[in-house]
Amino acid sequence: MARKVLALAFALGAGVVLSSCQQPDVPAGSGSGQAQAAKPPAPVGAHVYFVQGLFAPATVVIRPGQSVEWSWEPPAVPGDVVFGKRRSPVLEAGNYYRVFDRPGVYHYVDTFSALARGTVVVRP
Repeated sequence: MARKVLALAFALGAGVVLSSCQQPDVPAGSGSGQAQAAKPPAPVGAHVYFVQGLFAPATVVIRPGQSVEWSWEPPAVPGDVVFGKRRSPVLEAGNYYRVFDRPGVYHYVDTFSALARGTVVVRP
């Protein structure tokens, strides 16, 4: 069962890495769960940490054109960042970035933890 879950998670992560070429989402690393540091695609306006299955802080405020950096530090449980149909690779370590170009309120979740939710507020 665990192997099937890991295989599915890897497949989902690989699909996101391939599709991210046209999106401002930037996974740092290979999408295999172990990511290396990468340069963010835009100035980082906020940092969110995945700690014990929760996002901290749960709400961040940035300006248009800035990115949010999500970080996993080992030992961490696997997690991802999902905005509707857009999802990051599943990570256990490393960083994931997403650029926000338009003002608005963006809610996200982690598919592995019902309690892991967050909000990005983009103010003009």
